[in-house]
Amino acid sequence: MALLVVQTLISIRGFKSIKVVATWISLVMAVLLIGMLIYLVTQRTAAFSNRMINVKGTWGPTFWGFVVAFLGNYTAVFESAADYSRELQAGLSNKRRAALYFLPIFIAYGITVLTGALLAVVTGISSPVHAMAHLFNNNLVTVVVSAFIVLGTITTNLVANIIPPTYVLNAWFNLSERKSLIIVALLASLSFPWLLVQDSSSTGLTIFIKTYSAFLGPMTAIILNEYYVKRRKRVDVADLYNNQKVKASIQPIIALFVGAALALMGVNLSWPIGFMMSWLLLWLLGYDKTRTQV
Repeated sequence: MALLVVQTLISIRGFKSIKVVATWISLVMAVLLIGMLIYLVTQRTAAFSNRMINVKGTWGPTFWGFVVAFLGNYTAVFESAADYSRELQAGLSNKRRAALYFLPIFIAYGITVLTGALLAVVTGISSPVHAMAHLFNNNLVTVVVSAFIVLGTITTNLVANIIPPTYVLNAWFNLSERKSLIIVALLASLSFPWLLVQDSSSTGLTIFIKTYSAFLGPMTAIILNEYYVKRRKRVDVADLYNNQKVKASIQPIIALFVGAALALMGVNLSWPIGFMMSWLLLWLLGYDKTRTQV
């Protein structure tokens, strides 16, 4: 709860405060993760080689279930980019803008996933805090790692979980940014996040991520199809906010819910199933052939 209060207070001070805090914490986290990755690769090579490389088995549903859970988290950040990209400095080229979006997320996620996977393989423990405590057998290290995980949580929540819904409330209900932030904080507290991160809740949390991934797969397909196929990468941003020129289409709505329903039939593969089914439905419904309104 204290962590939620701290995050809300930082957010109330504006996006510039969020950027400063997130930047410094991210640098510290990057040093920690890279250091841990180097240690695992150089000092624990034999352990993860025996348990991860020289091992018999198949790439079964469990593995792909973890891939879907990863895609669920990553896609949520990707689809929220439009909400905080409004704070980006004007005049940047599309290539530089794409690099600013893609590379930091790709590198950060890549190092985090790889380090976490190696840590779990070496120790046999999925929780990073418990794994490092077991690996180093040092109470001070456990406290330091816990502190870094808290800092990492702050950066993720500020950018990915607080800013997007705040802007949505601000746009839909014409609320001030401060009021929107307070509402988001209250709603977040009702999800009891301190219970969700406990080891006993890990299975249920994973199922929850895979379930909402059933909707994120179709949403991603609709966004990419709209931009690359239907609009041929030509968008008038100003017209998107003109109520007289915007007209809803039924095909994406059908593709979203039908694709999600089909994806829920195989939760461990919900994201790719939803993505492929929704894209196929858009093609069958002739969405790319309908006239673009804006």
